Amino acid sequence: MDKRDFVVEIQKHTPKMKALALAILKNEDLVKDGLQEVAIKLWNQLDYFAKVNNKEAYCMRIIKNWCFDQLQLKANNHLRLVYSKVTENQEESETENDVDKRYKTIESLVEELPDKQRIIIELKDFKGFDFEEIAELLEMEQGSVRVNLSRARKRLKKMYEEIEYHQKMIHDEKRN
Repeated sequence: MDKRDFVVEIQKHTPKMKALALAILKNEDLVKDGLQEVAIKLWNQLDYFAKVNNKEAYCMRIIKNWCFDQLQLKANNHLRLVYSKVTENQEESETENDVDKRYKTIESLVEELPDKQRIIIELKDFKGFDFEEIAELLEMEQGSVRVNLSRARKRLKKMYEEIEYHQKMIHDEKRN
Protein backbone atom coordinates (compact mmCIF):
# COMPACT_ATOMS: atom_id res chain seq x y z
CA MET A 1 0.00 0.00 0.00
CA ASP A 2 1.50 3.31 -1.04
CA LYS A 3 0.69 6.79 0.28
CA ARG A 4 -2.02 7.40 -2.33
CA ASP A 5 -3.77 4.09 -1.60
CA PHE A 6 -3.58 4.85 2.12
CA VAL A 7 -5.15 8.29 1.70
CA VAL A 8 -7.95 6.88 -0.47
CA GLU A 9 -8.63 4.14 2.08
CA ILE A 10 -8.74 6.57 5.01
CA GLN A 11 -10.96 9.03 3.14
CA LYS A 12 -13.36 6.21 2.34
CA HIS A 13 -13.86 5.44 6.05
CA THR A 14 -13.63 8.97 7.47
CA PRO A 15 -17.38 9.82 7.32
CA LYS A 16 -18.34 6.77 9.38
CA MET A 17 -15.44 7.25 11.78
CA LYS A 18 -16.44 10.89 12.23
CA ALA A 19 -20.09 9.98 12.87
CA LEU A 20 -19.10 7.47 15.52
CA ALA A 21 -16.65 9.86 17.16
CA LEU A 22 -19.23 12.66 17.21
CA ALA A 23 -21.78 10.29 18.72
CA ILE A 24 -19.39 9.47 21.52
CA LEU A 25 -17.64 12.79 22.15
CA LYS A 26 -20.07 15.48 20.92
CA ASN A 27 -17.15 17.82 20.28
CA GLU A 28 -16.26 18.61 16.67
CA ASP A 29 -12.76 19.93 17.45
CA LEU A 30 -11.88 16.91 19.55
CA VAL A 31 -13.22 14.62 16.81
CA LYS A 32 -11.02 16.35 14.21
CA ASP A 33 -8.02 15.81 16.48
CA GLY A 34 -9.01 12.18 16.89
CA LEU A 35 -9.34 11.59 13.17
CA GLN A 36 -5.87 13.05 12.65
CA GLU A 37 -4.38 10.97 15.45
CA VAL A 38 -6.00 7.81 14.12
CA ALA A 39 -4.71 8.54 10.61
CA ILE A 40 -1.20 9.01 12.00
CA LYS A 41 -1.47 5.81 14.01
CA LEU A 42 -2.65 3.88 10.96
CA TRP A 43 0.12 5.41 8.83
CA ASN A 44 2.68 4.34 11.44
CA GLN A 45 1.22 0.82 11.23
CA LEU A 46 1.05 0.88 7.44
CA ASP A 47 2.52 -2.60 6.94
CA TYR A 48 0.00 -4.11 9.34
CA PHE A 49 -2.90 -1.96 8.11
CA ALA A 50 -2.26 -3.03 4.51
CA LYS A 51 -2.79 -6.66 5.55
CA VAL A 52 -6.03 -6.06 7.48
CA ASN A 53 -8.95 -7.72 5.68
CA ASN A 54 -11.76 -5.50 6.99
CA LYS A 55 -10.21 -2.05 7.02
CA GLU A 56 -13.48 -0.30 7.84
CA ALA A 57 -14.03 -2.35 10.99
CA TYR A 58 -10.41 -1.83 11.98
CA CYS A 59 -10.66 1.95 11.50
CA MET A 60 -13.91 2.04 13.47
CA ARG A 61 -12.39 0.07 16.35
CA ILE A 62 -9.36 2.38 16.49
CA ILE A 63 -11.48 5.57 16.55
CA LYS A 64 -13.89 4.05 19.07
CA ASN A 65 -11.04 3.15 21.41
CA TRP A 66 -9.51 6.59 21.00
CA CYS A 67 -12.86 8.20 21.87
CA PHE A 68 -13.35 6.05 24.95
CA ASP A 69 -9.85 7.01 26.07
CA GLN A 70 -10.83 10.66 25.70
CA LEU A 71 -13.98 10.12 27.76
CA GLN A 72 -11.96 8.55 30.53
CA LEU A 73 -9.14 11.09 30.42
CA LYS A 74 -11.10 14.29 30.01
CA ALA A 75 -14.63 13.37 31.11
CA ASN A 76 -15.77 15.05 27.93
CA ASN A 77 -19.29 13.74 27.67
CA HIS A 78 -21.57 16.69 26.99
CA LEU A 79 -24.31 15.77 24.62
CA ARG A 80 -26.53 17.91 22.38
CA LEU A 81 -29.45 15.72 21.45
CA VAL A 82 -33.16 15.88 21.37
CA TYR A 83 -34.84 12.60 21.85
CA SER A 84 -38.15 12.94 20.05
CA LYS A 85 -39.59 9.55 20.99
CA VAL A 86 -39.74 10.61 24.62
CA THR A 87 -42.17 13.39 23.77
CA GLU A 88 -44.01 12.10 20.73
CA ASN A 89 -47.41 12.80 22.32
CA GLN A 90 -46.85 16.55 22.76
CA GLU A 91 -49.44 18.97 21.48
CA GLU A 92 -48.87 20.37 18.00
CA SER A 93 -49.73 23.88 19.20
CA GLU A 94 -46.43 24.33 21.01
CA THR A 95 -44.63 27.59 20.48
CA GLU A 96 -41.03 27.72 19.35
CA ASN A 97 -40.11 28.69 22.91
CA ASP A 98 -41.88 25.58 24.26
CA VAL A 99 -40.01 23.38 21.81
CA ASP A 100 -36.70 25.01 22.76
CA LYS A 101 -37.38 24.47 26.48
CA ARG A 102 -38.29 20.83 25.83
CA TYR A 103 -35.15 20.39 23.75
CA LYS A 104 -32.96 21.72 26.56
CA THR A 105 -34.71 19.54 29.13
CA ILE A 106 -34.27 16.40 27.09
CA GLU A 107 -30.70 17.35 26.27
CA SER A 108 -29.86 17.48 29.96
CA LEU A 109 -31.69 14.21 30.62
CA VAL A 110 -29.78 12.38 27.90
CA GLU A 111 -26.54 13.58 29.49
CA GLU A 112 -27.57 11.77 32.66
CA LEU A 113 -27.80 8.40 30.93
CA PRO A 114 -24.95 5.95 31.40
CA ASP A 115 -22.38 6.34 28.61
CA LYS A 116 -23.28 3.07 26.92
CA GLN A 117 -27.00 3.91 26.71
CA ARG A 118 -26.27 7.47 25.60
CA ILE A 119 -23.95 6.29 22.83
CA ILE A 120 -26.36 3.61 21.64
CA ILE A 121 -29.21 6.14 21.39
CA GLU A 122 -27.00 8.51 19.43
CA LEU A 123 -25.83 5.82 17.03
CA LYS A 124 -29.23 4.20 16.49
CA ASP A 125 -31.70 7.06 16.56
CA PHE A 126 -29.65 9.98 15.32
CA LYS A 127 -26.90 8.55 13.16
CA GLY A 128 -28.93 5.75 11.57
CA PHE A 129 -26.64 2.88 12.47
CA ASP A 130 -28.34 -0.52 12.55
CA PHE A 131 -28.15 -2.94 15.48
CA GLU A 132 -25.50 -5.07 13.81
CA GLU A 133 -23.21 -2.08 13.23
CA ILE A 134 -23.65 -0.82 16.78
CA ALA A 135 -22.98 -4.27 18.21
CA GLU A 136 -19.80 -4.55 16.18
CA LEU A 137 -18.59 -1.04 17.04
CA LEU A 138 -19.24 -1.40 20.75
CA GLU A 139 -18.22 -5.07 20.82
CA MET A 140 -21.57 -6.15 22.24
CA GLU A 141 -24.20 -8.70 21.31
CA GLN A 142 -27.09 -7.31 19.24
CA GLY A 143 -29.50 -8.39 21.97
CA SER A 144 -27.58 -6.33 24.51
CA VAL A 145 -27.71 -3.32 22.21
CA ARG A 146 -31.49 -3.70 21.90
CA VAL A 147 -31.92 -4.09 25.66
CA ASN A 148 -29.76 -1.03 26.39
CA LEU A 149 -31.65 1.04 23.83
CA SER A 150 -35.00 0.01 25.27
CA ARG A 151 -33.89 0.75 28.82
CA ALA A 152 -32.52 4.13 27.79
CA ARG A 153 -35.76 5.10 26.05
CA LYS A 154 -37.86 4.03 29.04
CA ARG A 155 -35.58 5.85 31.43
CA LEU A 156 -35.70 9.06 29.38
CA LYS A 157 -39.46 8.90 29.08
CA LYS A 158 -39.89 8.38 32.83
CA MET A 159 -37.49 11.19 33.73
CA TYR A 160 -39.19 13.55 31.29
CA GLU A 161 -42.67 12.69 32.59
CA GLU A 162 -41.51 13.33 36.18
CA ILE A 163 -40.21 16.75 35.22
CA GLU A 164 -43.43 17.59 33.38
CA TYR A 165 -45.48 16.48 36.38
CA HIS A 166 -43.47 18.68 38.76
CA GLN A 167 -43.68 21.64 36.40
CA LYS A 168 -47.45 21.19 36.16
CA MET A 169 -47.73 21.08 39.96
CA ILE A 170 -45.73 24.30 40.27
CA HIS A 171 -47.83 25.94 37.56
CA ASP A 172 -51.07 24.88 39.29
CA GLU A 173 -49.85 26.22 42.64
CA LYS A 174 -49.06 29.59 41.08
CA ARG A 175 -52.57 29.80 39.63
CA ASN A 176 -54.14 29.22 43.05
